Amino acid sequence: MAVYMVSQAEVKKLRPRMTAGLIFVAGIAVVLLGQLVLNMVLTQDAYHLRSLKLEKRDLNTQVQILQEEVDSLASPQNLADAANRLGMVANPASVLLDIENDKVFGKPKPASAANASWLPMRLWEPFLTFPRQRSQALKCLRVSKPRNQLPLA
Repeated sequence: MAVYMVSQAEVKKLRPRMTAGLIFVAGIAVVLLGQLVLNMVLTQDAYHLRSLKLEKRDLNTQVQILQEEVDSLASPQNLADAANRLGMVANPASVLLDIENDKVFGKPKPASAANASWLPMRLWEPFLTFPRQRSQALKCLRVSKPRNQLPLA
């Protein structure tokens, strides 16, 4: 270790100035404060993102519920049930129309409530393509019993 003999004037020149130290400390404080602010902003955005994800999940659930209700109401069983509640009856004598040739195939007869019979479920099954729709339709038929309905065969 070497010891040098230096005058007081040279010692003052070599000593770090107070302003350099203050600038260094202020720089560190600004960097730490900026990091703290950035961390708080990112944390706040994370909470906002989580709330948006929860809202999206709830809205997707509501859309799925509404879509299932629409699918259920559009099923042939529910349409027939709604027609029955309005007083309509099924015509057992079905007639086919050929619009291009203006022909009628079959003998049309007016439908009446006395001789109307409900179509068995097995006639509706080809219209139900998905097992879930079929099970929902069967459940709806078991739960809701419209007035003037004859039992299913």
